Amino acid sequence: MRSNPPDILKGEDCMSICAVVRCDRDAVARGLCDRCYARYRRGVSPVAPGRGYAVAEDKKRKRAEMTRRREAGEGIADIAAAVGVNTSTASRWLREWGVDVGNRKDVRPVNLWQPWTRDDIDFAVARTDLTPAERAAILGRTVSAVQELVRNMRED
Repeated sequence: MRSNPPDILKGEDCMSICAVVRCDRDAVARGLCDRCYARYRRGVSPVAPGRGYAVAEDKKRKRAEMTRRREAGEGIADIAAAVGVNTSTASRWLREWGVDVGNRKDVRPVNLWQPWTRDDIDFAVARTDLTPAERAAILGRTVSAVQELVRNMRED
């Protein structure tokens, strides 16, 4: 059961301030204010620095680096890892800056949900001189779909 921090005592104690450096709030419990005491209860150091805000130069540097990497053809996940932000954040920033992030619909095969024709099955199984990726590109299917088809046909 969670206990609430004790109420502020009357008298001299109510004039004391939080013991944390650069925190000028009124102390509530253990010499800490409500916010610092809550951090203490969660097991987080009340003196640990919070999330730092980016300065303008840092944001300009990140923007230049991310734009350069994306225009060079690097993936968004790789860019995000290199810069130190989340993938969705990197994608959102790139869209806001007008950088082409690609469209997932452009990557998907045209006949993704179409049934296999006999000619497509014969081509996928018989053309072992081509890699599964090359066969998938020719057939307009995903690589995993071609690999699964070949695996299933060999089992039969």
